[in-house]
Amino acid sequence: MSHSEEPLKILPLLTDIEYYILMAILIKPRHGIGIFEEVAHQTENQLVLSPGTLYAALKRMYTSRWIKMVAPAEAGYAEDERRKIYVATDQGIHIVREKVAWFEHELQRARIALADLPDKGPPNVGGSGSLPTDEKLAPPDQDPPIRSSGRLTELRQYRESLTTR
Repeated sequence: MSHSEEPLKILPLLTDIEYYILMAILIKPRHGIGIFEEVAHQTENQLVLSPGTLYAALKRMYTSRWIKMVAPAEAGYAEDERRKIYVATDQGIHIVREKVAWFEHELQRARIALADLPDKGPPNVGGSGSLPTDEKLAPPDQDPPIRSSGRLTELRQYRESLTTR
């Protein structure tokens, strides 16, 4: 069996947040604020961690032995630095490698699945690949059309009744 045919190992449940944290500290050891800033930078501010989310993830990762804390001087920070400095362990590095292999596998599957589909571009009003007329997007100040006369209509009527009170 060639390397590309090997079945992927079952990965531990590595969340996107944990993945980005590990990537931030693989680049260089960091303290919490540094991790926060690097994750925001890596994701072009699409993922901005709250302190509670960041430190809960760091605690889980520390307990799982994916990261460890080192002395500030060991990581190149000032000797009197009081912040906790985090680095990836060998196990954390291994998990990132496994996750990257999984991403590559999934990317290949997606390419195969999309290869025979026509590329109509993103659905947008008036452009290439636009939606059929009855499905055009509503202007931003209007609700999209509701096709069902069931529960969605009831919810819409309820919402309208709240605004007219």
